[in-house]
Amino acid sequence: MKKLFITAALALGLFTTNQSSAQSTATSTFNVVLEDVMSLRINGSTTTNVTYNDIDAYVRGKDGTLTDYLTVISTKAYKVTVKLGTVSTNPSELEEHLIVLAAIPSNNSRGRTDNVTDRSGTSIDGTERNFILASGSTFSSMEQSAEALFDIDYHLYGGSKVFDKTAGTNIIPVVFTIAAP
Repeated sequence: MKKLFITAALALGLFTTNQSSAQSTATSTFNVVLEDVMSLRINGSTTTNVTYNDIDAYVRGKDGTLTDYLTVISTKAYKVTVKLGTVSTNPSELEEHLIVLAAIPSNNSRGRTDNVTDRSGTSIDGTERNFILASGSTFSSMEQSAEALFDIDYHLYGGSKVFDKTAGTNIIPVVFTIAAP
């Protein structure tokens, strides 16, 4: 009986030892897919009213600033282009190149704007023109934000571009587009 007990204890000990020293490996794969994320938003009103109601406006034109007007979000380098859109009703008598726009990084921006290499004044017409060029994303690790805000300075010409035109509202659509450079 003692022999049976020792044999059983020895067999149990070997079984337990084999169980604890056995190893198993499994491999898992993560496919990480990065997709470009680009977003462009106009903040506030999408209509800007500019009134020529005195001789100075007709001669010199009108200037203004749209504060925090554009929000740009991009995970990589980007460009924003601008052009005049197609007028479908109440076509404008005004000539192209009436409006000059410039993008200025806003003081309220939490996203990155130090990588913007060109935001010069752009005289707009029906041709898509570069408006903002950035060499990297809008993500700011300091602010943990990716929303870059831009003020828009505008100048509308006076002189021959507005003299001798019919009084009334002229609808001039301005189209902004974000894309990879």
